[in-house]
Amino acid sequence: MKKLFLILIYLFVSFEVNSEERVDFIDMKDCLKYLDKGKVLHKVESKVKGSLVVDTLFTYKQKTYQHRLNFNKNMSMIVLDDSYCLVYDFDIDIEKE
Repeated sequence: MKKLFLILIYLFVSFEVNSEERVDFIDMKDCLKYLDKGKVLHKVESKVKGSLVVDTLFTYKQKTYQHRLNFNKNMSMIVLDDSYCLVYDFDIDIEKE
C-alpha cells in the first residue's frame, strides 16, 4: 500500500504544468455579439467617486471574455468614458523558443 501511495505521489509531482494564458483585445462589435450568444459567468458593478465600472465575465465557444464599461458622472449626466473587451484563450499552444 505504501508503494502504491509513493508511486501516485511521484506521478503527481513529476508532471510539469506549463500553462500560460493568452490575452487579446477584440472589437466591441464582436464582443457584444458574443455576449448575446454566450453565458454570463459573473457581473460586477463598482461605484467609486462619481464613476461607475461595469465588468461582465462571460464564455462563448470555449473562450473567456471580459467586457468592461467605464462611466463618469458629469454634472447630472452619466457618460460612457471608456469601454473594451478582452478575450482569454487558455487552449492556445505557446510557441517554444
